[in-house]
Amino acid sequence: MTDWAVRRQTLNEQALAAELRYRYERGATLVELAEQLHVSTQPVRRLLKLAGTPMRPPGRHSRVELLVSRLEQQ
Repeated sequence: MTDWAVRRQTLNEQALAAELRYRYERGATLVELAEQLHVSTQPVRRLLKLAGTPMRPPGRHSRVELLVSRLEQQ
């Protein structure tokens, strides 16, 4: 792979990571994001980590609980 191809791939990965973070922080789950990309949750988790995303604790949480939690943190 040429330097340009590696750079382009890195930029695309960073853009995808930022988009996944945006969706995750607005309540999407790892499973939902993975299904949208047709991948397992592991690459989604890796991209969220790349974007510096604070991860929610594992388990089922309602979207209302997530929104209330986010408002309390601000």
